[in-house]
Amino acid sequence: MLLVITSCIAPPKQGSLLLNNPESRFAQSKKAVDAFVRSGCFSKIVFCDSSDYSFTKEELVDVNNETVEVEVLQFRGDADRVRKQGKGYGEGEIMAYVFEHSRLMKGEPYFFKVTGRLMVRNIMKVIAACKPDTNYFNITSLRSLRAIDTRFYGVSVDAFRMALLDAYRSVNDNAFYYYEMSFRDALKRHRVPFRPFKCFPEICGVSGTRGVEYKTSGIKHTYQRFAARFGFLNTSFSNILLLALEVPNLIARKLSQRRLMPKETKAKCLKNGKE
Repeated sequence: MLLVITSCIAPPKQGSLLLNNPESRFAQSKKAVDAFVRSGCFSKIVFCDSSDYSFTKEELVDVNNETVEVEVLQFRGDADRVRKQGKGYGEGEIMAYVFEHSRLMKGEPYFFKVTGRLMVRNIMKVIAACKPDTNYFNITSLRSLRAIDTRFYGVSVDAFRMALLDAYRSVNDNAFYYYEMSFRDALKRHRVPFRPFKCFPEICGVSGTRGVEYKTSGIKHTYQRFAARFGFLNTSFSNILLLALEVPNLIARKLSQRRLMPKETKAKCLKNGKE
């Protein structure tokens, strides 16, 4: 079983990216790689970094591991394009590079992909519940217009090459058209069948965009695990309910932002009627 880990340890400066310290990102990447190696779920792992950050395979992973073959690919992505179109463009660049240059990818019919620095806490249960040759994608809530969760998925090589390999070229964050939406449209356009994971992946780690830990507990995640188990996670009803469960979090973040707002700014907002 093959796992592809996409990475950008030293990303170009972007206003939408809070976690941009290369040393911290490398430490998180190493921790994630070690977790997947030790999980025993994968016989091959491809780690591809697009920032051309200086590190060795020995620094990233225990090269003496005899059960998992790890391939490390490094290249310099198009930083100008990433700044112009968004980090989803960079993610797509990495996958294109893997398909063209990876030795371990050649001859593989299927792979799982995870975004660098992230881990899947229940990875063994997730993989055990997957059927061979089935494409697995989870859909996000309606806030993203049924966009695909691109942090973790499983897909056949043929389906990815046909539908998703070039999807990143249309990404435009400034126009609010994100990588997750390009996946949604490409899968629909090419009529690629897929289903949600039977066992909901408990993704943990730090969000590069927001700089906060992903939560794997609470009402929302309890519901997601239940919906995934009974096969209706990707339905419209499920997405509406997830949106409703997200409202308290949105309100809490908004209140937190106001509490941290300087008094001068707060007074100006009140004066302009924006609060």
